[in-house]
Amino acid sequence: MLLLRQGAVVATERQLEKLIAFGLFIDADVTRAHDESAQAPPERSPLALILEARRQLEAACVLRSPGDELPAQVWRIAGLLREACSVNPDVALAAIMLQRDAPYSVRHAVDSATACHVVGAALGMSAVDAVAATSAALTMNLSMMALRDALQYQQAPLSDDQRRSVHEHPQRSAQMLIACGVEDAGWIEAVRHHHEVIDGSGYPARKRGADIPYLAQIVALADVYCARVSGRAYRPALDSRIALRRIFLDEGVPVDRELAGQFIRVLGVYPPGAVVRLNNGDIAVVIQRGESGTTPRVGSVIGPGGLRMVTPIRRDTSEPAYAIRDSLPRDALGESVNMRALWGKDAALD
Repeated sequence: MLLLRQGAVVATERQLEKLIAFGLFIDADVTRAHDESAQAPPERSPLALILEARRQLEAACVLRSPGDELPAQVWRIAGLLREACSVNPDVALAAIMLQRDAPYSVRHAVDSATACHVVGAALGMSAVDAVAATSAALTMNLSMMALRDALQYQQAPLSDDQRRSVHEHPQRSAQMLIACGVEDAGWIEAVRHHHEVIDGSGYPARKRGADIPYLAQIVALADVYCARVSGRAYRPALDSRIALRRIFLDEGVPVDRELAGQFIRVLGVYPPGAVVRLNNGDIAVVIQRGESGTTPRVGSVIGPGGLRMVTPIRRDTSEPAYAIRDSLPRDALGESVNMRALWGKDAALD
């Protein structure tokens, strides 16, 4: 029913009260908000956010030609990771194992930052420290990104120049951050000391034990873990259980046992994305961390006879029939994994 024609004037208070009584009016702010929300892009899945973080890191060449814009760019990328981890940290962690398409230097930076954020949040890290740790992981190899990509495929021993670049990169990366305008001391110190080792055998300052900044130790654990579960030309990727076991047992790089134990407790003995064999013979992918580190929820993707399942079957590994018999390398799956089939809309690619 038409009450007023367009352009009509409300001439009296009585007329206004009658219109209000009918409830036939539009709040301009509500209309504007509705229009803006209708035009807003749909929310991106946690996996899409992780892949977007990698894309931005690669496309902007943030880590190869840093300038004054670097702090803002890194914070923006860290924000994408923070959002992904807050929505579904299991999907974010699974991307470390299952999404390996980006150049190694970019992928490793984002993967390490993801692990830092998930672990930091679980350990009650402050928002300020969480941003610093995530940003440090994204930029810890700032001065040697091109070399990192080259070493990914190099089977020969390091040359003297390469060895020097590797040894100097924590200090040089920290200096580059300062030159780009980074003022966050936690961020800078985590980058500068992420290769220090508790027994004093690290570099560049040979710090020991508690003298190594806490954030640097978190970044170092994420760095080592993500490197070990990624394959190189000179060695295959380790399965996650072995990688975490070697970290805890100080194999290769001595670590703080208590902090390493907390790191493993958060990720789980079988982290999301890990490939496992069940008691019934299924090959499955870990979907969700369970109440204990050894009883995650999984999705069976290959049956006992070796036939690939069209639709993954969810299993609870706390049940004896579906308990985890052993862990397997990522290559046991034989092909790319459809993460959406395992995690639903949280693993959509857009």
